[in-house]
Amino acid sequence: MQSSIIIALFCFFYIANATFLPRAFDCPEAQNGDVDSAFSFPGDCSKYYECTDGLAVEKTCGPGLYFNEEKPGCDTAENSTCDVPGGKEA
Repeated sequence: MQSSIIIALFCFFYIANATFLPRAFDCPEAQNGDVDSAFSFPGDCSKYYECTDGLAVEKTCGPGLYFNEEKPGCDTAENSTCDVPGGKEA
């Protein structure tokens, strides 16, 4: 009886996780042997994803800094390539 309840709870949480929680960032396929790269975080200029060997890690820039895809990394607002509508938002 207890094992049935545990299995039912596991299935419930698995389905809820797959249905309601946002998916993690999927790193693009490596091109030209470059496996390490960074990508902007949708909707927040102060965050970005760092991809290493296909795994994404969410990173946050320091106070007053924003993601710059050209660098890539954190930079001042003037140098940031962030594309959030309405400007740089932390």
